[in-house]
Amino acid sequence: MKRGLLLFALVGCVSTPPPKQGPKRLSKAKRDRIKARAGANFLDLEKRRKMKTKEERVRDIEENPPKPTTLRPRKEVPAPAPIRTKPDSASAAEPVKPRTKPAWIMQVPTADGTWVYGMGMANIEGDEGEARTQARDRAFAAIGSQLKVHVESVADSFRSSYQDEAGENLASSYDEAIRAHVDASLEGAEIHDQYSDDQYAYVLGRFNKAELDAKIAAQLAALQDVVLDQVRAAEKSLAAGDSVKALGHGLRASLALRNLFGVPFQIGGRPAEALVNDLVARAGAGLQLSAADPGSNAVGTAMTMSADVSADGEPVDGVPVRFKLRMGPRSPSHLVTTRSGVARVRDWRIWGRSPSLVIAVDMATLAGVDQTENSWLRMKHPGVVARLRLQMTLNLQPIRVRLSGSEPPAAFREGLSKKLGMDLVDDSSAPWHLELALGDARCKDLSMRRTCKVSGQLIVRERGAERVRLEVRGRGTQTDDDAATEQAEKRVGKRLVKDLRQALSR
Repeated sequence: MKRGLLLFALVGCVSTPPPKQGPKRLSKAKRDRIKARAGANFLDLEKRRKMKTKEERVRDIEENPPKPTTLRPRKEVPAPAPIRTKPDSASAAEPVKPRTKPAWIMQVPTADGTWVYGMGMANIEGDEGEARTQARDRAFAAIGSQLKVHVESVADSFRSSYQDEAGENLASSYDEAIRAHVDASLEGAEIHDQYSDDQYAYVLGRFNKAELDAKIAAQLAALQDVVLDQVRAAEKSLAAGDSVKALGHGLRASLALRNLFGVPFQIGGRPAEALVNDLVARAGAGLQLSAADPGSNAVGTAMTMSADVSADGEPVDGVPVRFKLRMGPRSPSHLVTTRSGVARVRDWRIWGRSPSLVIAVDMATLAGVDQTENSWLRMKHPGVVARLRLQMTLNLQPIRVRLSGSEPPAAFREGLSKKLGMDLVDDSSAPWHLELALGDARCKDLSMRRTCKVSGQLIVRERGAERVRLEVRGRGTQTDDDAATEQAEKRVGKRLVKDLRQALSR
């Protein structure tokens, strides 16, 4: 019994857990300090809570900021280190190692059966993006030069395969059409690769040449359809006796043929170019242009100019006509013949000594194209253009003009006589009076030379009433002030004459 009790006591001693330790108690002094701070903060909160407005509470906090109550400074917890993962090849923003200079910078890839390449470079002067843009434009320009050669070879292969029955090649090369094809095709150019170092930006561009061949073929087919449609419309208009519409359709067909770079094809068993030229000639032969001499008039007099367009003696309406002075202002635009076949310009003031006037049927407007095409149409169809174009010299009487003020430059006197038809006289009874005022020259150094600026003012009066007031400036650069001033005054005189002619012709 005793032995069992002893064993039980030993087991109890071993298995009994140690007593739990409670939290460390603060000293009385620390507890009193904490209570005092808490009580003070509570009173402050109660005080601010009882304030009537928000502005009062904010003002009190600013004047009496709360004091910190923390017993010891808070330890800064370091931010966790980023987790390093192996970058995926598809999602890596930048390569780990700097990229080496690509081989295409030293040797641009040669064109193959599919791609045409071009490289451009630009100096980086602060803005890398702008340098890359310049390099891209130069790369595309290099591609464009290669495309031009390719398009020319395509056109040449078409042209060399065709001759007419007489053995003469009817087709010709047109650089404008080739440039149009190249410019339109370059829209498909793309950036293949790009690279930048500390000094330069490089761009490698490319273009799918196979797509270009297909595009050229499609454009040529579309233009052939245009030529065919315009030829049929011209033939229909001629059969109906409408030479004006027939001429317009024939000119449009001729322009479409130019854009074909002379690609040969036949319409109704005839070469297209020969057929179009014949249609234009027949349509132009059915029209007549005439104009009456306006007679003798004083320079600057409001004149009425007219031209008549007829077909087989009958007036033709709706024909665009141009009135243009050689070396002078053009008449009001969009002039067309009326039902009586007359195109008329009213109140046209013409200046100059024996000016030359050109009256012509407006081929470009008739064809529905820009005025810049008139020169090409005159070259392509000289016979028709000459038939529908008149040139005459107007008989205008000069006017007497009195000049006062500053000593005029020789260029000013000469311009008034030739370009305006004015005779300078020393007569106060002259109907026209010009007052010229030249300012003093202002000179300074400019790159081991002297540059001078001169201002000029011109007041024009007709029978006492002011007509025009002009102010211009001119600059001259010479070895000394006298020569620079003379050059500046000469330029002032020429500009005054030019501006005066434009102002009086309105």
